[in-house]
Amino acid sequence: MSCAVCGYATYVEICHVTPISAHGDDELVVTINALSNLVALCPTHHKEYDNGLLCQDELQAVREVAGTFPHLLDD
Repeated sequence: MSCAVCGYATYVEICHVTPISAHGDDELVVTINALSNLVALCPTHHKEYDNGLLCQDELQAVREVAGTFPHLLDD
């Protein structure tokens, strides 16, 4: 697995595309942690996304091109 933005593969973090805080208190964990709401990012791009330097539209476009979790979808 590698960063969906830059391809760095030594260390990645799983980032929620829609932040946990944006979900209501009654939202199910299975919805919050759905593969469609997760993306692998290197620490730098994760921090940029969390701080608004990488917008959700940019991240979604990169995700669609990169196919962040293809190995999970093959099973």
